[in-house]
Amino acid sequence: MGAGTAIHGANSFPHLLLNLLTVTTSDSASWQEAIRLLRDQIPPREFGTWFAPVRAGGVRDGVAFLRVPNATFADRLGGKYQPLILEALRTAGADALEVRCEVSSVEPAPRPSTEELLRSEPLSSNCTFENFVVGESNRTAYRAARAVSEPGVSGSPFNPLLIYGDAGLGKTHLLQSIGRRALEAHPRLRMFHTKGEAFTRHVVRVIRSDRLYRFRDQCDELELLLVDDIEFIAGLDRFSRSTKEFFHVLDSMAAKGRQIVVTAKAHPNEIENLDSRVRSRLEAGLTTCLQAPDPATSIELVRRSAERLGLALPAGAAERIGARYNRDGREIAGVLKQLVARQEDSGRVTTETVDRVLCGLPFRRPEPPSIQRIIVATASAFGVPPLRLRDRHRTQDVVLARHAAIFLARQLTGASQVEIGKAFRRDHSTVRYALKRVKHQRKRDAGLDELIRRLVRQLR
Repeated sequence: MGAGTAIHGANSFPHLLLNLLTVTTSDSASWQEAIRLLRDQIPPREFGTWFAPVRAGGVRDGVAFLRVPNATFADRLGGKYQPLILEALRTAGADALEVRCEVSSVEPAPRPSTEELLRSEPLSSNCTFENFVVGESNRTAYRAARAVSEPGVSGSPFNPLLIYGDAGLGKTHLLQSIGRRALEAHPRLRMFHTKGEAFTRHVVRVIRSDRLYRFRDQCDELELLLVDDIEFIAGLDRFSRSTKEFFHVLDSMAAKGRQIVVTAKAHPNEIENLDSRVRSRLEAGLTTCLQAPDPATSIELVRRSAERLGLALPAGAAERIGARYNRDGREIAGVLKQLVARQEDSGRVTTETVDRVLCGLPFRRPEPPSIQRIIVATASAFGVPPLRLRDRHRTQDVVLARHAAIFLARQLTGASQVEIGKAFRRDHSTVRYALKRVKHQRKRDAGLDELIRRLVRQLR
């Protein structure tokens, strides 16, 4: 926290719309002038983020009091902005030597005008960055999500941000965490959070009601767009208009530097019928994959989830559950809820209780990865575009990545050399050569061998 800043919990302002321009003390003229000076020194978006939701309490005994919505604002206003605020007040004639922030418990600001047509889905209280379990399989996506939710951020290099991966790996959790953190920092933010299927229904409804242009106008006002499962806006014939309107929103927001975050079950190249313009727009930002968690991350997920449920697990139970259900966080949640129910019956959970629950649940072996998924994962690991692995590029790095992907496809899918050759647009003799080359090079190159092993772990 910045020097000279004090935070005091207060519940006396629950229904006030915080607005720095509304001052009820005798220092009103000084505050108005200070605000004018600050607005000239601070970029408009930054000023709107940090100052619009704040209410001034006046200057008393050399202390400028500000009422802020949370501790994040107190840190920023009492730290980075304190010198600017004090200088502006002194220039305006107020004798202020210190900024002091009071956290007020306030109701959310009124929803923007977009609510009538853009009905935002509610955010889950369980989806926060603090309770997201981070491991090697999801660290890149987690860091990118934190970066785009940073209060006041503009012109993010991760725009659009696409997070993709199998069900249960945390895509929705990260998406909603971004929304919660952004609204906490900027309660008046014009945000639209929806699912791909719901977006399609929005478009169909506004077209039928002849309100399409009003819908577009309200989309143009958005500052943050969060869309879960965009494969439901993939250009099916009867919903082709939805794809067109979705592209319009993406294009408009990207041109204005406003943040877009979407999730999908697969890389854009794997989403069937996805409009080429939408694909191109998404690939212009950051596309990051959530992989199946490593054993340590799975075990930590079990422990953290059990702690939130108030469940005390016996020794070794977290390891057993994490090892068996390590591909879907929702399966882990289901196991733990069954244990909670048993705990309520008996008052405790024993090793025998865990055994009975696990024995009564099906052990679902993961399906082998598709060749396309192998291509995308291998290309990402080697730092080359996925399409290069199927075209005629012969540069050394592309050829090695292509051979590694062929090797992994043979090892993990059980497909024949002819089938693999068709997937890579090669004949079976090329596949046979690639298999021999990778097998030989792994013995000579420890780095390549470790990379292949890591990809095998991820893809399995």
